[in-house]
Amino acid sequence: MSLRPIVALAASMLLAGFALRPDVRPVADIDPVVFRANLERWQTLPEPEREALRERYARFCDLTPGEQEALQQRADMLARVRGKLAQRQGHDATPDETAAELVRLVERARRAAPLPPGTPEPTDAEFLAQMENRTRRSVAAFLDRLARRGDITPQQLAHLRAQTLPEQLRDALLLLKSEQINLCSETVPAAEADELMRLPPLDVASRADRLRQQRGFLGRLGTAVPLTEDDRKSLATDDGEPEIRERLRDLKGPDLRDLLSRKGVPSEQIDALLSGPVNALEGDLNDLLAHSGSR
Repeated sequence: MSLRPIVALAASMLLAGFALRPDVRPVADIDPVVFRANLERWQTLPEPEREALRERYARFCDLTPGEQEALQQRADMLARVRGKLAQRQGHDATPDETAAELVRLVERARRAAPLPPGTPEPTDAEFLAQMENRTRRSVAAFLDRLARRGDITPQQLAHLRAQTLPEQLRDALLLLKSEQINLCSETVPAAEADELMRLPPLDVASRADRLRQQRGFLGRLGTAVPLTEDDRKSLATDDGEPEIRERLRDLKGPDLRDLLSRKGVPSEQIDALLSGPVNALEGDLNDLLAHSGSR
């Protein structure tokens, strides 16, 4: 079975955690403009409210680095949800609209989680545990693939494995950002690739998926197996399900098989590549094309 991409799993898990844990209130990074606005607001607060905020910040400082990272990720995800909702609606989302959007996204994540026939709907706690386990497996598979390719050293892999899950997510997303920018740099103008460097990892992932929607697979693979206009129409969906790389693999499967056969890849290896994790397929085939092109 194909692994869902790290980004989708991370987003679903963090959204679910925020929506189902309303007692958790995150701390966000503060830029200078926001800091000035917050300072002005702080000066208007009565002392009891200031003291409550001091206590909350002290509790945050007492958390472990992994717990602080988890709260930060929830804050970042909530900001992304609000931003996308405002863009879709044409106005800033109200608290009620944001809450409704979180509920919708959590329900979507629930529907996407496979359940054996006859299995009852999981409780909130069971659902969060499922999402965490799926995310752990996806992160582990991604890191193992980077280690096999030599992109990270055994020492780096051991360090990443020893981290808490939020810390692993943070670093895995940064590694994923680097990998996707490298793939994009072969097919997009240099200025566009430079712009990707300035974006957060999840924004890079969204941009990369939009490029796949328009151009097909990233890197040399997209040149070797290009999209037709009919392909682009087939890839167009409203809800983005399944994930774009799954749709690309299913749509271009015969072309991928033919390409690999012409490159001399044994049929058993082709079967393993096309039935393996979809988020590894693009990178593995680009590596194969790079090596075959250098000989």
